[in-house]
Amino acid sequence: FFLLVCLTLVSMGKKSTSINEVPEVSAQDNKWAEELITSKGYELVFLGWVNRPKGKSFEKRILLITKMRIYLANAKYKIEKEIHIADIKSVESTSPDNFTLNAEGWSNTLHTPETDSLINSISTVITTAFPGMPESVRPKFTIEPSSRLRDAESDSGICGGFIDTY
Repeated sequence: FFLLVCLTLVSMGKKSTSINEVPEVSAQDNKWAEELITSKGYELVFLGWVNRPKGKSFEKRILLITKMRIYLANAKYKIEKEIHIADIKSVESTSPDNFTLNAEGWSNTLHTPETDSLINSISTVITTAFPGMPESVRPKFTIEPSSRLRDAESDSGICGGFIDTY
């Protein structure tokens, strides 16, 4: 009985032993994300579950990307990390199921089958928010193979993206 209870608790949310064992986004996840993003005045760009390594297992986390911020929350919807996109230094990925996000004072490797979509969402958000950003200060994307990263085009319009950004 004790073993059954332990196995049930592990499968309910916190730890996963497989990198690719990521839950689907539920209606409850969507509702929580919409309430959070709406209360902060942002627009949701990406919502998905990721696995964060912890020892020999993985902890499930929900990742939200908006036009200005990235949020990492635990399975109980508590925000653990909030990053402004201007604080992103680099994004690295050598395989289609994981990526490393390096930001000011924070770095983490996350695993998800949606890595390419997630990386392209981050690239698009940065390009849209800062359309004229010089390459020297732009976050570095190291993606192998490079064909996984789409060119993020910005429709900066007459005000250089100012209206979309603010």
